[in-house]
Amino acid sequence: MGLLQKAENLQAFGKIGFLGFAKSGKTYTSSMMAIGLHKLIKSKKPIAFLDTETGSDYVIPLFKKEGIELIAAKTRAFEDLLKITQEASESCDILVVDSVSHIWTDVIESYLKKKGKKSLAFQDWNVIKPTWREFTDLYLISKLHIIICGRAQFEWDYFENEEGKMELYKTGTKMRAETEFGFEPSLLIEMERIKDSGKLIHRAKIIGDRAQLLDGQEFDNPTFDNFLPHFQALNLGGEHNPLDVTRNSQDMFEHETGRPEWKAKQTKKDIALEEIQGSMVKLWPGATKEEKASKGDFIDVVFGTRSWTAVSEQPLEILENVKHRLRKFEGFYSEMTEPDISMAWDATSQQDDDIPDFTPPESQDGGQATTSPDDAGESTPKYNIPDKIPWTGKATMIVMLKELQEKEPIYFQSQTIPHEIDLDKLNALGSLNEEQAWNFYKDVLKAANEGGEFA
Repeated sequence: MGLLQKAENLQAFGKIGFLGFAKSGKTYTSSMMAIGLHKLIKSKKPIAFLDTETGSDYVIPLFKKEGIELIAAKTRAFEDLLKITQEASESCDILVVDSVSHIWTDVIESYLKKKGKKSLAFQDWNVIKPTWREFTDLYLISKLHIIICGRAQFEWDYFENEEGKMELYKTGTKMRAETEFGFEPSLLIEMERIKDSGKLIHRAKIIGDRAQLLDGQEFDNPTFDNFLPHFQALNLGGEHNPLDVTRNSQDMFEHETGRPEWKAKQTKKDIALEEIQGSMVKLWPGATKEEKASKGDFIDVVFGTRSWTAVSEQPLEILENVKHRLRKFEGFYSEMTEPDISMAWDATSQQDDDIPDFTPPESQDGGQATTSPDDAGESTPKYNIPDKIPWTGKATMIVMLKELQEKEPIYFQSQTIPHEIDLDKLNALGSLNEEQAWNFYKDVLKAANEGGEFA
């Protein structure tokens, strides 16, 4: 199979998120969850705690009571978050981060200080968000249970009131962190601090459970057992490969400009079309009826159509090929009174193929090289040798000889030329014997097929 494989549960580690306003019980509840999870997986390793607001100091007794070693780092630097996550992956099974909101603030403030700016512009997010995504990827793929705590903030939106005026209303709460990060946890819990009959209650509301076992449920003063069904749905102790973050689509974009590949290709087509038009203007610069007809004849011969729209739909490779050949044709036009538009080229052949760019007309047997039964096991000849002159004028004759010289330069050395053709003087069209050139052309093809020199 290719990219699609048989579906398996490859989520072996919990990725938990807590959000809530101050004093809602995030630190305590996340610590109790870490302790319960430590017992469930029978871990013998310490629990790591990245602390941005000294909360770890007050939960040390909880870990000591259970005989679990707690190791902590007190920092708000995003750079430290990346390092600690890597370090904990090697030495621990569980990491608690409290609070990620301070770390998100560090990313923004560090960027502003580095840039010497007081506020963010729209384009600054193109740097900040990809930087934060380094942690998002690490959070998801690390072989580590990670419990993230973040401050809550209200969401607002405008709605039209009865009088037709727009008013701002609270629409909900979200984690104060990078906008999309709040959607990453496999279990997202909102903590609330509620007074009921004079008693203080810490209420956990399940905002999202990807296992769909706890969605929408609420627990007052929750314990680990309340969250146990989510962890039981994981592939605990098994393979963890939730996402391949190494794959990307860079090849779809042009290296120099970053444009989509289709856009870069379309630009190249537009350029090729403009160059073809430019060459045609050079060859037929006037606007007389005859010159307009010549341009139309040229397009018809080369592309098999008189519609420029149809020409524009040709593949890039064909347009580049025609552009290349037109440029060569321009070079010999200065000695001619009128371009030879009846030249017999094949616009669809490739520049670097193994036959001359100006393809000879097909012979009566279809243009294929003839072989005898005795030769059936041998390789196909490099070139088909035409049975008649393959050009229709001296202009195309010169171009074909030049192209053949590029492909088979060894046969154009002076000591191998049997017909005394001086290719350095090819522009002197009037002095070049067409029959002599034809004989030489055939001899080169024959020698190239045999892999030797002229007899």
